[in-house]
Amino acid sequence: MAYALVKVAKIGAGQRNNMARPESWSEQEITATVADYIRMLTLELAGQSYNKTEHRKALLTKLNNRSEAAVELKHQNINLSILSPVWN
Repeated sequence: MAYALVKVAKIGAGQRNNMARPESWSEQEITATVADYIRMLTLELAGQSYNKTEHRKALLTKLNNRSEAAVELKHQNINLSILSPVWN
């Protein structure tokens, strides 16, 4: 499932060439972001509390100058991929 999410996140990243930050997310950035999302989802499904802001700030140290808003948007895209998968 994680591989499929990384694949979907890569496709989504390439479709926004006209955004303010045109640099595509690297495979390492996408992999780290998907892994972080899965950690949070696992905690949520187990009924354990977590702090999304702390997760986001820790993730930012692994990314190439991404904003908190960019990380939040990427997490939302991953969530959407789970809710309505489009596997090609």
